[in-house]
Amino acid sequence: MNKANAEVDPLAGGKEVTSQTVPFSVLKDFVKGTYVGKKNVTTQYGPNVVYELKLAVGRWHDKAGKEEVVGQEGEYVTVFGGKDQVDGLFGKSKLGDIVAMQLVELKPTKKGNPWKNIKTLQFGPDTTYMGEDSSVGEVEDVPFE
Repeated sequence: MNKANAEVDPLAGGKEVTSQTVPFSVLKDFVKGTYVGKKNVTTQYGPNVVYELKLAVGRWHDKAGKEEVVGQEGEYVTVFGGKDQVDGLFGKSKLGDIVAMQLVELKPTKKGNPWKNIKTLQFGPDTTYMGEDSSVGEVEDVPFE
């Protein structure tokens, strides 16, 4: 490898596209956005489903409940399934639908993790949705000739 090649960063100019998970850890944590994807994942607790949203608005706290996060319009976030309310919402929604979730109740359990009651809402289709998700990045307008 010559010195010129060693100094060139092959990742320079790229835009990182990541999804952060919304843990719903403090009452009134919420997200609203366009449903853009569903992925099966394996966690330390076994198989689960992760739903992806392109955010319109959202405010939540980190898992410890210490730091507030204000979501930015257009960023991608994920929400874990496995709760009846969440799985029910996405089971009744289609890709491109606008959905929202808000943590409205927490109850202690003997297992240590609190039981969470998450209010779910549907707002109908997002007319600007064009099939994009976090793996696509920005969609550019392409003129038709």
